[in-house]
Amino acid sequence: MTRIASLLLFPALLAPSVWSQTAAPCAAGSSTVAGYRSSPLPSSFSSIVGLPGTVPVFGVGADDQIASVLFPVGFSFQFYGSERSLIVVGSNGYVTFDTAAAPTGRNEHVDHPAGPEEAIFVWHDDLILTETGAEVAVRFDMTPGAESLTMEWYRVSNAVAPATGLGSMGFQVVLYASTHATKANRIELRYDRSASPPVMAGCSTDNPSVFSTSATVGVEGLHSSTTAAQLGHDPTERGAANQQFPPADLALMATTFSQPSTGLSVEKLPGLFCHRDEHPDTVFLPENCGDVCYGDTPSSKLTGEPIAIPWKFNLMGRHVRSFVMNSNGFLQLGAGTADGYPNNTGLPNAAAPNAVVAPFWDDLEGNRKSEMQYRVVGLPGCRVISAEWHQAHDSVAPEEDCATGGGAVSMQAKLFEAGAGTPVASGGGEKPCPFDDVLLGNGDDRIEFTYDAGIFVFGNFSATIGVESTTGGAGLEGEPGSSLTVPDLDKLYRFRQCDFGTVRYYGDGSTNIPGGCIPEMQTNGVPPVIGNPFGLRVVHASPGFAAALLIDSQPAPPGQSIPCPCGGIPTAFGTFWVDLFGSAQVAAFNAGAVAGSAACSGSASIDFVLPNLGSLVGVTVFAQWFNFQVQGANLLVELSEGAKITVGG
Repeated sequence: MTRIASLLLFPALLAPSVWSQTAAPCAAGSSTVAGYRSSPLPSSFSSIVGLPGTVPVFGVGADDQIASVLFPVGFSFQFYGSERSLIVVGSNGYVTFDTAAAPTGRNEHVDHPAGPEEAIFVWHDDLILTETGAEVAVRFDMTPGAESLTMEWYRVSNAVAPATGLGSMGFQVVLYASTHATKANRIELRYDRSASPPVMAGCSTDNPSVFSTSATVGVEGLHSSTTAAQLGHDPTERGAANQQFPPADLALMATTFSQPSTGLSVEKLPGLFCHRDEHPDTVFLPENCGDVCYGDTPSSKLTGEPIAIPWKFNLMGRHVRSFVMNSNGFLQLGAGTADGYPNNTGLPNAAAPNAVVAPFWDDLEGNRKSEMQYRVVGLPGCRVISAEWHQAHDSVAPEEDCATGGGAVSMQAKLFEAGAGTPVASGGGEKPCPFDDVLLGNGDDRIEFTYDAGIFVFGNFSATIGVESTTGGAGLEGEPGSSLTVPDLDKLYRFRQCDFGTVRYYGDGSTNIPGGCIPEMQTNGVPPVIGNPFGLRVVHASPGFAAALLIDSQPAPPGQSIPCPCGGIPTAFGTFWVDLFGSAQVAAFNAGAVAGSAACSGSASIDFVLPNLGSLVGVTVFAQWFNFQVQGANLLVELSEGAKITVGG
């Protein structure tokens, strides 16, 4: 990996876009916080099992266990700037400096208040050691120039039942000592790419923590710190639902930066509800694992995996790529652990579940007419994914017997891509249905709820309507209180997110000839706020490529924002998500900027400090990575998705 330096990403302001639209209001950002930034690394996993000095911590049979490892004399390490003398290793793929934390296989989003805190999540999921030779081991290397602690999970499996595992995986975390000349206090996450995480089977277990492969990767600090906020970092930009190892190994370095404002605004507009049952691309979730009717059912239990979002959805500054649809009337974005959660609470709420998008969260149950379904509408760059609960009822005991209470509700939750506008009526059928076309506009990853007023029946409801962040610490209710009986049925609830200091992804990656990789653009985990060491990176590219970054900078008028393109610009080289033939420019070029050895393992990063200029606040930059290489008579061009970066103050 080569880092490209000294890049001017934010040139002089250009003329305002004619597509500018009103942005959501933003509060003032926070003061300086302590956190971590990340850079990709070429694959560097090398097992320590069997090496001199390697000490096994857990062996075959280990399940939900923790053990403390003391640092030897001469080894020092700082985590979030504090000196540590020991570390707690968990069999479930994480380490923590929180000595009071109980072992847990229930992974949550980074920074969620549920333990463990002060943790490094290498691959946190519900794991078990059942494979022959499986172990968790540690090794200190005090050799000058090495000065490191390596902790490895070797031949670990996903837990699917007591004493039963699925798959065989390996991964490591390496901590470099404070005395290391070039990597002091650096954390590296490394993955054995000779084996992949397993694909879970739907309905394979009744244990909510193992419905699907859904690991958490990242780092988080101490939430109760009174000296400074300690902001965690999710370097995968997937949320707590990783189903595959990160496309590149990761280096995490401590840094300080200002946190942007986050927040939501909500408005109620005239609404229109239309079912999607007759659309051929509507996906119907299967019945409830042998039972006919839904009851406290997360969709991950039915299918063995979360529902994919085709783009990285920004939820108040954190990105997710999937959600779990819960029969109790809410989505859990980027979900790891997916319980039924029938007891609704007010939002935001520190307790699980987190990252809740709730059009009508209550203890609901299905009868034989009930359905859960979802559908993606629109062109890449301008898409909407809609989830519908059709004929949900208030629950009466026992669950899953198809006998429901008197109440009935049908509703939808929509997630908008950064460039999506408003769904427009197609005019077909008995009445116009706003699901066939999506206008160019500025969805900016907004969220909308609609309801079917025609079938609503009063019942024993006490629902919550609202949205909360991945940490559970921020959010907004569309209707105050968590005891709602009837929503505003003829209205559309529109939640819009704060626009400053954000990165929004849009569009799909593409490659112009078969055999190329589809790279992914990510950030280094530092928000784009003036004065911050913000950065971009590309992963999953062909090794040895030359790399470039296209940019297209436009200012937004005060209180306005700019949409992304719909469908991109198709060319013989793939789809460009910036105006390559207009104001866009190549911002960086470095032959050999991508490094790696295995196919699609290339990575590159670019870090820079946003100048402390007030004139930059509100500037929007459209960016896209591309890599190119001559292969015989062909010019292979690999293109990432696009990113819309808005600078905050």
